[in-house]
Amino acid sequence: MSDTVIAAQMYTVRDFTQTRAGIADSLKRVRTLGYTAMQTSAFGPVDPKELKAMADGEGLAICATHESFERMRDDTQAVIDEHRIWECTYPAIGGLPESYHESGEDGFRKFAQDASQVARKLADAGLTIAYHNHSFELEKIHSTTALH
Repeated sequence: MSDTVIAAQMYTVRDFTQTRAGIADSLKRVRTLGYTAMQTSAFGPVDPKELKAMADGEGLAICATHESFERMRDDTQAVIDEHRIWECTYPAIGGLPESYHESGEDGFRKFAQDASQVARKLADAGLTIAYHNHSFELEKIHSTTALH
């Protein structure tokens, strides 16, 4: 596989990926469109091994995921284990959790500390944490932004 891959962001079809059958159909359709990779996001309940088998069956690599930060923080080993099953090195969070955001500058600081601890654990397992930013991280806090 080349270094550059254009992948389908499965969050865009989340209304259709809430059941096993819906996931299977969505993967088939995404592959028919020409994608060879995807970022999983907002799937209904599916066993990680079953998802890997479905993706492999359609010729789709799982190149990144969206996980809740709370799950990454509180159930890190399960996240690591799933990503190993999927042969995926990029677990991503879909944005700053509301509990951190509502606390303003202190919340951003606390998130940075907590996320750094999670990132170290993931890095030790060969994974790289990714973060899906939004516009609020670019709002001014004093003379800088939260995302700097």
